[in-house]
Amino acid sequence: NKNKKPNKKRRVSLEAMDLNELLINWLNELISIFYTYKFLPIEYGLSIDSDFKKLDADIKGIEFDPYKNKIDTEIKAATYCNLDIKKSKDNFEVEIVFDV
Repeated sequence: NKNKKPNKKRRVSLEAMDLNELLINWLNELISIFYTYKFLPIEYGLSIDSDFKKLDADIKGIEFDPYKNKIDTEIKAATYCNLDIKKSKDNFEVEIVFDV
């Protein structure tokens, strides 16, 4: 699906107590949208507040039915297990475990 042009849009707004929770909520929201709405995100416009407690996203993607198309490994959820977020000057490095 690398060559597909986005033809669907979704808006997501999330709040959390901290950056860890915000990341987990964001990833689990993407997983939920994928399976519930058969929506495969391709482009993201993210806005995160300065204290990392609120995220707003405009997502563009395509319709993708995970039940009709082959998926090698189904991701069920993002977890807090071994979650490690390191912030540098310009970006974040994340180590995360997913339930499969």
